[in-house]
Amino acid sequence: MQVCKTIEALQEWPAIFDRVSMIASAEEGSTSDILGGDVSIVETFEDLHKIPTTFEPSEDRNVGYISLVDGFLPLTSLPCGYDVVDDKAVEGYVEIFLVTNNAGGPLWYIPNEIAKKSKNVEESILIFKENSKNDDNII
Repeated sequence: MQVCKTIEALQEWPAIFDRVSMIASAEEGSTSDILGGDVSIVETFEDLHKIPTTFEPSEDRNVGYISLVDGFLPLTSLPCGYDVVDDKAVEGYVEIFLVTNNAGGPLWYIPNEIAKKSKNVEESILIFKENSKNDDNII
């Protein structure tokens, strides 16, 4: 996974750079200072294990939080506990945003070809779309 700590570092991915620049209203600066977290580009299916969810482990699990690839997540009112799961924000990618602080939080971009391999990512997209049908506050 490529972790970008500055907006300038995203220039290798022009569409993502344009999206993040638009969200941040800036083309340079620390992603943590401006967005509240790093911007990460997923490169392999295994990278999905590094994206935390806000779901606690179930009683039969004894370590850590479940990831996007650990089993199938239950349907809940929020998509895998994320604030945004959008497959239309950046062409070719799924955008995941998780608010973790007053400034915002981390953003992840998952290439569609990797996202399609995870039932949890696909389900998160569907849940987010259903929950945001009447929500005008989506970034």
